Amino acid sequence: MIPTKHQGSPVDGGLDPETKRRAAAVLEVLGGARTPGDAAGILGLSQARYYQLEARALDALIAACDPQPAGRSGRRLIADLQKEVERLRNDLTRSQALVRATQQAAGLPLREAPKEPHPKKKRTQARALRAADRLGGAAALPLPAKPSPVQPPS
Repeated sequence: MIPTKHQGSPVDGGLDPETKRRAAAVLEVLGGARTPGDAAGILGLSQARYYQLEARALDALIAACDPQPAGRSGRRLIADLQKEVERLRNDLTRSQALVRATQQAAGLPLREAPKEPHPKKKRTQARALRAADRLGGAAALPLPAKPSPVQPPS
């Protein structure tokens, strides 16, 4: 059988020669042409390390065989959304400039940007109380027994 090259396949090149050697060795072992010990010796690895390499290669093969969702990839979608955000920011800036120019031409007072309300100061909490909350809070701990008030004899 004559191997065929697929467009964009790593077999075409672009990979480190050592990476190709390792892939070829794993395929030869899986195909029955070599033993794991032979492949480990050729690659200069221990047999245990070879088995780790083979397991990673099989995991990657299984992941590559998983059906991919139709449509754009996640990275491409993120890049497209970032471009859209930038375009919308530019549109907003132009629209705001147009509103200011229109207000000025009409003789209307320019509207100031709304001021941020002063944030309320948070009460600081003792580090010990924060640590207790992380541990489950006081509800998780039994309450200590309160001593009963001493009553004078009557």
